[in-house]
Amino acid sequence: MPISTAPTILFVGVKNLGVIRLLALLVLGCIGLTSLSRCAKASQSPQETNPPALESPSLPHGNRCAATKLFVAGSPEEVAREAREFLIDSESVQRHPYIPAGSAPSGITLGVGWDVGRHTRVQMHAAWAALGDATLSRLDAAVGKRGAEAKIILPKLRDIEIAPSLAIQVLDISLRDQYLPFVVGLFPGLERLPAAVQVVLISIVFNRGSRMGGDPDWANVKEPDRRWEMREMQGDVANGDLFGIYAHLGTMKRVWETTGPRGLVLRRRDEQALIRPLVDQQLQCEQTPAPPSGLTVTTN
Repeated sequence: MPISTAPTILFVGVKNLGVIRLLALLVLGCIGLTSLSRCAKASQSPQETNPPALESPSLPHGNRCAATKLFVAGSPEEVAREAREFLIDSESVQRHPYIPAGSAPSGITLGVGWDVGRHTRVQMHAAWAALGDATLSRLDAAVGKRGAEAKIILPKLRDIEIAPSLAIQVLDISLRDQYLPFVVGLFPGLERLPAAVQVVLISIVFNRGSRMGGDPDWANVKEPDRRWEMREMQGDVANGDLFGIYAHLGTMKRVWETTGPRGLVLRRRDEQALIRPLVDQQLQCEQTPAPPSGLTVTTN
């Protein structure tokens, strides 16, 4: 059984939230990290008759080991630069219009993940003005079209050529003016976290969109919905809980484990790898006894 399908199994007939937390976090988040002590902490929650979901355990030692206490916040310039590098590696720079493989209906896409189907005509003409009026007029047919509609018109647009330099320029502007402020608004407190963490959340929204969904009646549901991890990471970000983000990236793989595309499972893996060193440091902090009150401990 793929480990990322564990939430489905654990939700069936299990009423003890502490058991759910412990097993899910052990399987999905802790194996291979520096310590299992954080997972044991998850089993200490009292039983709940109507649990909201698989929640991340609260940070031990209060907020002493919160990411905002351990790491320097990434600056907007640093985040935009690192996000560009990560997205180019993940999406590649396409010279012709394409439709990316994915679980959600995508539109005709330009450059590095710029989905014409999710933008207005005005936005497209402003972002891609350098393509010229004639090309933009052809691309107008793709505005607002996704899924089957987009696939029908793609063959007529494949001959359009986009210079890599222009694609990267549009990506830079989109990150600076659109994605960075938007994602920070979607995950309050994100701007206080390290650049790598901000890049991961930008990558998720860039890839999956911004829909959060809503919690169902957990007394009757058998498995979490497709957007559960997105909502849970809002709390992880607010708490500076990098382990929670890491674990929820792991459970998110369940969405594509059986239906694909495989590339999205690998992308979540790459996002985990990006923050893994930070997660290790946070877990090491949690293993270290807190200094006596009034003492200040410095680390190099």
